[in-house]
Order: sequence, then structure tokens, then C-alpha cells
Amino acid sequence: NIKDYFDAMVTGFDLPGKPNPDVYLKAADQFRVSPSNCIVVEDAIAGVEGAKRAGMKCIAVTTTNPASSLGKADLILDSLEDLREEMFLELLNK
Repeated sequence: NIKDYFDAMVTGFDLPGKPNPDVYLKAADQFRVSPSNCIVVEDAIAGVEGAKRAGMKCIAVTTTNPASSLGKADLILDSLEDLREEMFLELLNK
């Protein structure tokens, strides 16, 4: 019953795997939002690459990879608990 909590859901089931940006672009399309107005949260190197290829901003979380491997992200955090509203808004307005 998790679908009730989301306006849209996109999976990579029928799409090429990351770093291909298709899953991110499909999600933006479902919301009718420009990729440049999207922020992706990722913990995978290929996911960060895919987000950037999609023309999206990316917050990387170091839960599975070190910060040094996630350097293409716009913002790197050790935990999403470290994300502050000001940081998010600054990234969105970049």
C-alpha cells in the first residue's frame, strides 16, 4: 500500500540502468518538471553520474561510498539529517 503515499512512482525495471539518466528523466516528466528544477538524492556513484547526465542537481549521501567517490555531486553529506533547509534552497536556486 505504499503507492498511496506518492504522486508518481518510477522504477528502473523497464529502463536502462544507471548511469543512464532515463529513470530520472521519466520521473521529472511524470511531475511535468524541468530536470534543472530537480534534486536527486543518491548514495551510488552511478546514480550521481546519472543525475548529472539528466541535468539535475544531486545530493550524495556517504552511506555506501566515500565522499571522494561522489565528487560529481553538488552537495555531499554523511547523513540526510545534516541537510538544512537553507542548503536545499540554495542548491535548488543554483
